[in-house]
Amino acid sequence: GFLHVQICLRFTKWFEMISGVCGTEPSQRSIGNSSVQSLLHSATVASRNVPRLALGISLGGASAVLASPALEVDALVLESVYPDIETAIGNRIGARIPGGALLTPLLSWQIKPRAGVSASWLNPALRAQTIDVPALVLSGTEDTQTTVEDTYKLFNALAGVKQLHFFEGAAHVNLYRYDAQQYKQVVLAFLDTHLLFR
Repeated sequence: GFLHVQICLRFTKWFEMISGVCGTEPSQRSIGNSSVQSLLHSATVASRNVPRLALGISLGGASAVLASPALEVDALVLESVYPDIETAIGNRIGARIPGGALLTPLLSWQIKPRAGVSASWLNPALRAQTIDVPALVLSGTEDTQTTVEDTYKLFNALAGVKQLHFFEGAAHVNLYRYDAQQYKQVVLAFLDTHLLFR
């Protein structure tokens, strides 16, 4: 499958991970899992003492959690990530069509023949139990695609060191754009607490 994540390296300040290395705001790229692993390996060889971060937004965050083999990173930032594919489908259809969530079984049934994996495999909350690096989970309180309940389900499933932060009033949007100051404050504090520049 493909990952939609941000891979950033800290050079001099954590802020550069978000606004310098990745552009003026967290940028997004879609590349295959093997390409991500290759990128991380190259970065590790080039800068052995530089912590590696994967920041995944929505489906990108799910991809970061579901990656097989697991991403070789030192921390994860997971933004607006669904706990399982059936919930994701139901929330999205239900938000657009009254009673649309009833179509979830029909749509999730199509995943296996189209994507080659079963819907049950696309379960970040289940895979989160194997995540052993520090993880920061972010979401909006008004997100109808990844609800507060969904966010807690993913967060509670994470096995390792974890932190949760909600952006009051935010829907399923780019949380950096929604409140850049709050975003930088929360993310940089998390990184400074849980990653050491060795």
